[in-house]
Amino acid sequence: MSFCALPQAEQVRLQRIAEHVHGLGPRAVAEALAEALAHGDMGRLESYRRLAPDLLLLVGGDTFPPRAMLVPPADLHDDNDRNPASLGGRKVA
Repeated sequence: MSFCALPQAEQVRLQRIAEHVHGLGPRAVAEALAEALAHGDMGRLESYRRLAPDLLLLVGGDTFPPRAMLVPPADLHDDNDRNPASLGGRKVA
């Protein structure tokens, strides 16, 4: 259902939810959207209006966790001179 297809009262309600959740940061937006997709329930989105941005900031809930990075094995070497191999222009021990 599109935003414009909602009754006017629901549009206003959704606008207020969107404004508040946006202020909570990108992670809260993603969490709210995931819940909405899974349950199709405006009440679940409404529950995000009870969250305080300062609280999420304090506990790290306003941002996504760091992305995992691949770390080359410690024994990675060039075949020629047995120096640490170069990976993207950087030396890797």
